Amino acid sequence: MRYLGGLPESEPAIRKLYDLGHAAMRANKWDKAIGHFREATKLAEGKQLVALFNLIGLCCYSPGRLDDALRNYEESVRLAEQFGDKLGKAAALGDIGFICGTKGEPDKALKCYEEALAIDREVAHQQAVASRLGDIGLIYRDKGKLDKALKSLEEALAIHREIGHHRGEANDLGDIGSIYRDEGEYDKALKCYEEALVIHRKIGYRLGVASDLGDIGAIYRNKGESDNALKCYEEALTIDREIEHQQGVASDLGNIGLIYRDKAESDKALKYLQEALAIHREIGHQQGVASALGNIGLIYRDKGESDKALECCEETLS
Repeated sequence: MRYLGGLPESEPAIRKLYDLGHAAMRANKWDKAIGHFREATKLAEGKQLVALFNLIGLCCYSPGRLDDALRNYEESVRLAEQFGDKLGKAAALGDIGFICGTKGEPDKALKCYEEALAIDREVAHQQAVASRLGDIGLIYRDKGKLDKALKSLEEALAIHREIGHHRGEANDLGDIGSIYRDEGEYDKALKCYEEALVIHRKIGYRLGVASDLGDIGAIYRNKGESDNALKCYEEALTIDREIEHQQGVASDLGNIGLIYRDKAESDKALKYLQEALAIHREIGHQQGVASALGNIGLIYRDKGESDKALECCEETLS
Protein backbone atom coordinates (compact mmCIF):
# COMPACT_ATOMS: atom_id res chain seq x y z
CA MET A 1 0.00 0.00 0.00
CA ARG A 2 1.45 3.36 -1.08
CA TYR A 3 0.04 6.83 -0.60
CA LEU A 4 0.10 8.61 -3.98
CA GLY A 5 -1.68 11.88 -3.21
CA GLY A 6 -3.14 12.26 -6.68
CA LEU A 7 0.20 11.82 -8.49
CA PRO A 8 -1.19 9.44 -11.15
CA GLU A 9 -3.74 12.13 -12.11
CA SER A 10 -1.37 15.11 -11.87
CA GLU A 11 -0.47 17.57 -14.62
CA PRO A 12 1.67 16.14 -17.46
CA ALA A 13 5.07 17.41 -16.29
CA ILE A 14 4.64 15.93 -12.79
CA ARG A 15 2.96 12.79 -14.09
CA LYS A 16 5.89 12.11 -16.43
CA LEU A 17 8.41 12.30 -13.59
CA TYR A 18 6.18 10.16 -11.37
CA ASP A 19 5.86 7.52 -14.11
CA LEU A 20 9.64 7.50 -14.64
CA GLY A 21 10.23 7.14 -10.91
CA HIS A 22 7.65 4.40 -10.61
CA ALA A 23 9.23 2.50 -13.50
CA ALA A 24 12.65 2.81 -11.85
CA MET A 25 11.20 1.46 -8.60
CA ARG A 26 9.77 -1.55 -10.39
CA ALA A 27 13.26 -2.20 -11.78
CA ASN A 28 14.77 -1.78 -8.26
CA LYS A 29 16.74 1.27 -9.46
CA TRP A 30 16.28 3.13 -6.22
CA ASP A 31 18.64 6.08 -6.73
CA LYS A 32 17.30 6.67 -10.22
CA ALA A 33 13.75 6.70 -8.83
CA ILE A 34 14.75 9.15 -6.10
CA GLY A 35 16.17 11.47 -8.75
CA HIS A 36 12.90 11.56 -10.67
CA PHE A 37 10.81 12.08 -7.54
CA ARG A 38 13.06 14.92 -6.33
CA GLU A 39 12.68 16.64 -9.70
CA ALA A 40 8.92 16.29 -9.31
CA THR A 41 9.01 18.01 -5.89
CA LYS A 42 10.11 21.20 -7.66
CA LEU A 43 6.79 21.27 -9.53
CA ALA A 44 4.38 19.63 -7.08
CA GLU A 45 2.35 21.09 -4.24
CA GLY A 46 0.02 20.01 -1.44
CA LYS A 47 -0.79 16.32 -1.25
CA GLN A 48 1.51 15.60 -4.18
CA LEU A 49 4.50 16.76 -2.12
CA VAL A 50 3.40 14.60 0.81
CA ALA A 51 3.27 11.57 -1.48
CA LEU A 52 6.58 12.29 -3.20
CA PHE A 53 8.54 12.44 0.06
CA ASN A 54 6.80 9.24 1.12
CA LEU A 55 7.96 7.56 -2.09
CA ILE A 56 11.49 8.89 -1.65
CA GLY A 57 11.45 7.40 1.84
CA LEU A 58 10.47 4.03 0.42
CA CYS A 59 13.26 4.21 -2.14
CA CYS A 60 15.73 4.88 0.67
CA TYR A 61 14.34 2.09 2.84
CA SER A 62 14.35 -0.62 0.17
CA PRO A 63 18.17 -0.78 -0.15
CA GLY A 64 18.49 -0.42 3.63
CA ARG A 65 19.25 3.30 4.11
CA LEU A 66 17.08 3.59 7.22
CA ASP A 67 18.16 7.03 8.44
CA ASP A 68 17.59 8.58 5.01
CA ALA A 69 14.19 6.89 4.84
CA LEU A 70 13.25 8.23 8.28
CA ARG A 71 14.14 11.82 7.35
CA ASN A 72 11.97 11.69 4.25
CA TYR A 73 9.03 10.11 6.06
CA GLU A 74 9.28 12.81 8.75
CA GLU A 75 9.23 15.48 6.04
CA SER A 76 6.14 13.80 4.62
CA VAL A 77 4.43 14.07 8.02
CA ARG A 78 5.40 17.72 8.33
CA LEU A 79 3.98 18.54 4.91
CA ALA A 80 0.83 16.52 5.59
CA GLU A 81 0.19 18.56 8.73
CA GLN A 82 0.87 21.77 6.81
CA PHE A 83 -1.62 20.91 4.08
CA GLY A 84 -4.21 19.16 6.27
CA ASP A 85 -3.67 15.82 4.51
CA LYS A 86 -4.94 13.18 6.95
CA LEU A 87 -4.37 10.18 4.69
CA GLY A 88 -0.86 11.30 3.86
CA LYS A 89 -0.03 11.84 7.52
CA ALA A 90 -1.33 8.41 8.49
CA ALA A 91 0.70 6.76 5.72
CA ALA A 92 3.92 8.49 6.74
CA LEU A 93 3.34 7.78 10.44
CA GLY A 94 2.94 4.11 9.59
CA ASP A 95 6.22 4.14 7.70
CA ILE A 96 8.00 5.91 10.56
CA GLY A 97 6.61 3.26 12.90
CA PHE A 98 8.07 0.57 10.67
CA ILE A 99 11.49 2.22 10.69
CA CYS A 100 11.39 2.59 14.50
CA GLY A 101 10.49 -1.07 14.82
CA THR A 102 13.36 -2.03 12.54
CA LYS A 103 15.76 0.08 14.60
CA GLY A 104 14.68 -1.63 17.83
CA GLU A 105 12.41 1.11 19.20
CA PRO A 106 9.08 -0.73 19.70
CA ASP A 107 7.42 1.84 21.97
CA LYS A 108 8.02 4.63 19.44
CA ALA A 109 6.78 2.35 16.69
CA LEU A 110 3.60 1.47 18.59
CA LYS A 111 2.84 5.14 19.24
CA CYS A 112 3.14 5.94 15.52
CA TYR A 113 1.00 2.97 14.49
CA GLU A 114 -1.76 3.79 16.96
CA GLU A 115 -1.86 7.43 15.83
CA ALA A 116 -2.04 6.30 12.21
CA LEU A 117 -4.76 3.74 13.02
CA ALA A 118 -6.91 6.40 14.68
CA ILE A 119 -6.70 8.57 11.56
CA ASP A 120 -7.43 5.67 9.19
CA ARG A 121 -10.47 4.64 11.21
CA GLU A 122 -11.67 8.25 11.25
CA VAL A 123 -11.60 8.44 7.45
CA ALA A 124 -12.84 4.83 7.05
CA HIS A 125 -9.83 3.67 5.02
CA GLN A 126 -10.24 -0.08 5.52
CA GLN A 127 -7.09 -1.20 3.75
CA ALA A 128 -5.00 1.14 5.87
CA VAL A 129 -6.84 0.06 9.03
CA ALA A 130 -5.93 -3.55 8.28
CA SER A 131 -2.33 -2.62 7.61
CA ARG A 132 -2.02 -0.72 10.89
CA LEU A 133 -3.62 -3.58 12.84
CA GLY A 134 -1.04 -5.90 11.35
CA ASP A 135 1.78 -3.55 12.30
CA ILE A 136 0.48 -3.26 15.86
CA GLY A 137 0.21 -7.03 16.05
CA LEU A 138 3.89 -7.37 15.19
CA ILE A 139 4.92 -4.90 17.88
CA TYR A 140 2.92 -6.87 20.45
CA ARG A 141 4.59 -10.04 19.20
CA ASP A 142 8.04 -8.49 19.65
CA LYS A 143 7.04 -7.40 23.16
CA GLY A 144 5.99 -10.99 23.97
CA LYS A 145 2.27 -10.20 24.21
CA LEU A 146 1.24 -13.01 21.88
CA ASP A 147 -2.50 -13.04 22.64
CA LYS A 148 -2.79 -9.34 21.83
CA ALA A 149 -0.65 -9.86 18.76
CA LEU A 150 -2.79 -12.70 17.43
CA LYS A 151 -6.00 -10.74 18.02
CA SER A 152 -4.73 -7.74 16.02
CA LEU A 153 -3.40 -9.89 13.20
CA GLU A 154 -6.57 -11.96 12.86
CA GLU A 155 -8.62 -8.75 12.70
CA ALA A 156 -6.30 -7.47 9.97
CA LEU A 157 -6.59 -10.75 8.04
CA ALA A 158 -10.40 -10.63 8.17
CA ILE A 159 -10.44 -7.11 6.71
CA HIS A 160 -7.93 -7.91 3.96
CA ARG A 161 -9.96 -10.96 2.93
CA GLU A 162 -13.19 -8.95 3.01
CA ILE A 163 -11.81 -6.28 0.66
CA GLY A 164 -9.94 -8.79 -1.54
CA HIS A 165 -6.47 -7.44 -0.83
CA HIS A 166 -4.30 -10.49 -1.53
CA ARG A 167 -0.91 -9.05 -0.64
CA GLY A 168 -2.23 -7.91 2.73
CA GLU A 169 -3.80 -11.32 3.25
CA ALA A 170 -0.49 -13.03 2.57
CA ASN A 171 1.40 -10.71 4.90
CA ASP A 172 -1.11 -11.34 7.69
CA LEU A 173 -0.85 -15.10 7.21
CA GLY A 174 2.91 -14.87 7.49
CA ASP A 175 2.68 -12.78 10.63
CA ILE A 176 0.14 -15.13 12.21
CA GLY A 177 2.52 -17.95 11.35
CA SER A 178 5.20 -16.16 13.35
CA ILE A 179 2.93 -16.15 16.40
CA TYR A 180 2.37 -19.89 16.10
CA ARG A 181 6.12 -20.35 15.67
CA ASP A 182 6.83 -18.40 18.85
CA GLU A 183 4.30 -20.61 20.66
CA GLY A 184 6.06 -23.73 19.36
CA GLU A 185 3.15 -24.78 17.10
CA TYR A 186 5.38 -25.42 14.10
CA ASP A 187 2.89 -27.28 11.92
CA LYS A 188 0.33 -24.46 12.23
CA ALA A 189 3.07 -21.94 11.48
CA LEU A 190 4.26 -23.85 8.42
CA LYS A 191 0.72 -24.03 7.04
CA CYS A 192 0.35 -20.24 7.33
CA TYR A 193 3.75 -19.57 5.73
CA GLU A 194 3.10 -21.93 2.82
CA GLU A 195 -0.31 -20.36 2.18
CA ALA A 196 1.30 -16.91 2.19
CA LEU A 197 4.03 -18.10 -0.20
CA VAL A 198 1.44 -19.35 -2.70
CA ILE A 199 -0.27 -15.94 -2.70
CA HIS A 200 2.96 -13.95 -2.99
CA ARG A 201 4.17 -16.10 -5.89
CA LYS A 202 0.79 -15.73 -7.62
CA ILE A 203 0.80 -11.92 -7.40
CA GLY A 204 4.51 -11.67 -8.22
CA TYR A 205 5.59 -9.94 -4.99
CA ARG A 206 9.21 -11.10 -4.80
CA LEU A 207 10.04 -9.39 -1.51
CA GLY A 208 7.17 -11.33 0.07
CA VAL A 209 8.34 -14.56 -1.56
CA ALA A 210 11.81 -14.11 -0.07
CA SER A 211 10.38 -13.36 3.35
CA ASP A 212 8.10 -16.42 3.26
CA LEU A 213 10.98 -18.65 2.20
CA GLY A 214 13.01 -17.37 5.14
CA ASP A 215 10.13 -18.10 7.51
CA ILE A 216 9.64 -21.59 6.10
CA GLY A 217 13.38 -22.17 6.43
CA ALA A 218 13.19 -21.22 10.10
CA ILE A 219 10.44 -23.78 10.69
CA TYR A 220 12.44 -26.51 8.98
CA ARG A 221 15.44 -25.58 11.15
CA ASN A 222 13.31 -25.81 14.28
CA LYS A 223 12.07 -29.21 13.14
CA GLY A 224 15.67 -30.38 12.60
CA GLU A 225 15.37 -30.52 8.78
CA SER A 226 18.55 -28.57 8.04
CA ASP A 227 18.84 -29.44 4.35
CA ASN A 228 15.30 -28.22 3.62
CA ALA A 229 16.01 -25.09 5.65
CA LEU A 230 19.22 -24.40 3.73
CA LYS A 231 17.43 -24.75 0.40
CA CYS A 232 14.81 -22.17 1.45
CA TYR A 233 17.40 -19.71 2.74
CA GLU A 234 19.50 -19.95 -0.40
CA GLU A 235 16.48 -19.29 -2.63
CA ALA A 236 15.54 -16.32 -0.45
CA LEU A 237 19.10 -14.98 -0.67
CA THR A 238 19.06 -15.15 -4.46
CA ILE A 239 15.82 -13.15 -4.60
CA ASP A 240 16.89 -10.56 -2.03
CA ARG A 241 20.15 -9.96 -3.92
CA GLU A 242 18.29 -9.58 -7.20
CA ILE A 243 15.91 -6.97 -5.77
CA GLU A 244 18.72 -5.30 -3.77
CA HIS A 245 16.99 -5.76 -0.42
CA GLN A 246 20.06 -5.45 1.78
CA GLN A 247 18.40 -6.16 5.11
CA GLY A 248 16.94 -9.33 3.63
CA VAL A 249 20.34 -10.31 2.22
CA ALA A 250 21.93 -9.88 5.65
CA SER A 251 19.18 -11.92 7.32
CA ASP A 252 19.51 -14.72 4.74
CA LEU A 253 23.28 -14.82 5.12
CA GLY A 254 22.95 -15.02 8.89
CA ASN A 255 20.43 -17.84 8.66
CA ILE A 256 22.66 -19.80 6.28
CA GLY A 257 25.52 -19.29 8.72
CA LEU A 258 23.41 -20.78 11.52
CA ILE A 259 22.60 -23.82 9.40
CA TYR A 260 26.31 -24.45 8.83
CA ARG A 261 26.87 -24.05 12.59
CA ASP A 262 24.20 -26.70 13.13
CA LYS A 263 26.13 -28.88 10.68
CA ALA A 264 29.36 -28.24 12.66
CA GLU A 265 30.94 -26.51 9.65
CA SER A 266 32.36 -23.61 11.66
CA ASP A 267 34.45 -21.97 8.96
CA LYS A 268 31.54 -21.78 6.53
CA ALA A 269 29.27 -20.53 9.29
CA LEU A 270 31.74 -17.81 10.24
CA LYS A 271 32.09 -16.65 6.64
CA TYR A 272 28.34 -16.14 6.18
CA LEU A 273 27.84 -14.52 9.58
CA GLN A 274 30.68 -12.05 9.07
CA GLU A 275 29.24 -11.06 5.70
CA ALA A 276 25.85 -10.57 7.35
CA LEU A 277 27.45 -8.44 10.09
CA ALA A 278 29.11 -6.16 7.54
CA ILE A 279 25.79 -5.48 5.81
CA HIS A 280 23.91 -4.88 9.06
CA ARG A 281 26.58 -2.33 10.03
CA GLU A 282 26.45 -0.67 6.63
CA ILE A 283 22.69 -0.10 6.76
CA GLY A 284 22.60 0.80 10.45
CA HIS A 285 20.46 -2.14 11.56
CA GLN A 286 21.51 -2.35 15.22
CA GLN A 287 19.41 -5.41 16.09
CA GLY A 288 21.03 -7.25 13.19
CA VAL A 289 24.50 -6.17 14.30
CA ALA A 290 23.91 -7.44 17.83
CA SER A 291 22.46 -10.73 16.60
CA ALA A 292 25.31 -11.34 14.15
CA LEU A 293 27.94 -10.53 16.79
CA GLY A 294 26.30 -12.90 19.25
CA ASN A 295 26.27 -15.73 16.73
CA ILE A 296 29.86 -15.06 15.64
CA GLY A 297 30.86 -15.21 19.30
CA LEU A 298 29.25 -18.63 19.55
CA ILE A 299 31.23 -19.82 16.53
CA TYR A 300 34.48 -18.65 18.08
CA ARG A 301 33.50 -20.41 21.31
CA ASP A 302 32.84 -23.60 19.31
CA LYS A 303 36.30 -23.25 17.76
CA GLY A 304 37.93 -22.79 21.18
CA GLU A 305 38.91 -19.17 20.47
CA SER A 306 37.67 -17.74 23.77
CA ASP A 307 39.36 -14.33 23.42
CA LYS A 308 37.61 -13.62 20.12
CA ALA A 309 34.32 -14.88 21.55
CA LEU A 310 34.71 -12.50 24.49
CA GLU A 311 35.42 -9.57 22.14
CA CYS A 312 32.16 -10.25 20.30
CA CYS A 313 30.25 -10.44 23.57
CA GLU A 314 31.72 -7.17 24.83
CA GLU A 315 30.97 -5.41 21.54
CA THR A 316 27.39 -6.65 21.68
CA LEU A 317 26.95 -5.26 25.19
CA SER A 318 28.43 -1.90 24.20
